[in-house]
Amino acid sequence: MTGRLDVDVSCAIGDLQLDVSFDEPVGFTALFGPSGAGKTSTLDVIAGLRRPSRGHVRFDGRTFVDTATGTWVPPERRRIGYVFQDARLFPNRTVRGNLDYGAPRDGRVRFDDVVDVLGLAALLPRAPATLSGGERQRVALGRALLADPLLLLMDEPLGAVDVARRIATLAWLEAVRDAFALPIVYVSHDLSSVLRFTDRAIGIDRGRIVGTGTPESVVGACGAAAVGGVDNTIRAEVRARDTEAGTVTAVAGTLSLTVLDRGEREGESVVAVVPAHEVMLSADPPGRVSTRNVQRGRVARIAAIGPRRLVTLDFGGTELAVEVVAPTLTDLGIAPGVELFALIKATAVRLIRTG
Repeated sequence: MTGRLDVDVSCAIGDLQLDVSFDEPVGFTALFGPSGAGKTSTLDVIAGLRRPSRGHVRFDGRTFVDTATGTWVPPERRRIGYVFQDARLFPNRTVRGNLDYGAPRDGRVRFDDVVDVLGLAALLPRAPATLSGGERQRVALGRALLADPLLLLMDEPLGAVDVARRIATLAWLEAVRDAFALPIVYVSHDLSSVLRFTDRAIGIDRGRIVGTGTPESVVGACGAAAVGGVDNTIRAEVRARDTEAGTVTAVAGTLSLTVLDRGEREGESVVAVVPAHEVMLSADPPGRVSTRNVQRGRVARIAAIGPRRLVTLDFGGTELAVEVVAPTLTDLGIAPGVELFALIKATAVRLIRTG
């Protein structure tokens, strides 16, 4: 499901002058840009938590604010769900109490459906203080869904979630996207989630829109400052141990990673963290090399980030982003669909236990 979001507003926020203008279809849309660019402030204006000094906000023909006509719809009447970075659960209510808060009796979204999709059944009697960061975000997301919103805003939902739980939390977001068909505007610094889960993006920098369109094109328009270093976080399973070499092998899809043995057990679920800049690419099968991991994948997509290029390879449904400089694309003939060999040092990969 998509809706059309028309925003044209100005307001001063500390040292930032926010002058945001876009009129875009919203399915699962990323609002992407560097820290301090105005992403959260833009969400606040859309939700009605901040009044613009000039302009309007409209969604699917509904006008929430228009300074020219004096129109102002308060936040509680906009039917906009908002999931904050810090979850903001009520500490004196159980998970069930938090979910029930503000849910209309005749809402389209059923309590049992939300609990099922987000895996919340076992958490219902618990207090927020006993939950992990990822669990708190799932509860906050469930509460927002049960308020029966027309539009869902999510502000850095992975910000308070550690790396080990980030993959699982992304899976919950994907399940929500597929199950509830709700238009979502998603603010994130996590490049892998933006490229994998969102279908469109809006780029913002210094309070102004710098591009709209595909996530790949908008990431490129935002430039290197918005992206920084990129770490792949890959859910995998430990399959083998080589005691003589002091290594274990973790497998995800057709990607097999041999890494230093730090006591992981065979069959254990882990998250493999692979820095994108630590991966080398080869167009041909490499000869005798010291690198323990030589894996063949297919180019899924390419994003331009200033002089850098982020090449994403697919390994049987598992994706690995590789950071290269622009001339490498020509040198190796890199394009979507091309098969390449990824070379990854065992010492460059870190395994994080999820159990």
